[in-house]
Amino acid sequence: IDLDLKIHVRAIANILPGDVNFDGVVNEADRAVIQAHLGQANPHGLGIGDANGDGIVNGNDFRLVPEPATLVSFACGAALLAAVRWGRQRTRAASTMIA
Repeated sequence: IDLDLKIHVRAIANILPGDVNFDGVVNEADRAVIQAHLGQANPHGLGIGDANGDGIVNGNDFRLVPEPATLVSFACGAALLAAVRWGRQRTRAASTMIA
């Protein structure tokens, strides 16, 4: 019995927030699982589709699974920020060489 308990605790510890289909990735497939299980209750928490562990699959679970457009916007913003920083470093290096 002790061995089963250790395996169970380890499996729960490896769950990603928002990974409601337990495939190790938080993506559009998780949003589809939440949609398919809306309104279902699980008194033990973390049922299929229950991203926040409150025991019911509802709109609050969507908050933990970003929309694909949000991920694309984040990636574009990060790339823009990196380009701006790179440009500033290059400008500083060029002005130091001139002076």
